[in-house]
Amino acid sequence: MNNEVVYHLKALRDLGFAVVAFTPEELRGAEPDHVEDRLIEIGWDVIDALATEHPHEPHQMHFDGAHY
Repeated sequence: MNNEVVYHLKALRDLGFAVVAFTPEELRGAEPDHVEDRLIEIGWDVIDALATEHPHEPHQMHFDGAHY
C-alpha cells in the first residue's frame, strides 16, 4: 500500500471509523465487492458483540448507490 493510501486510511481511523483494507495480493483473486459485502454482514455481528451502546435501528448502509 502506498503512503497516500495509508495516510487516508489513518485519517479515517482518526475520525473514529473502523477501517479495513486488503491489497489485491491479499485478496488473492477474490472479488473486492464480494469481500466488502461479506465483511459488512459479519461486521454488524462483531459491532453488536463489542458495542458499549444500545443497538440502533436495523443496520443499513448506502455506498456507491448500493444498499447494504
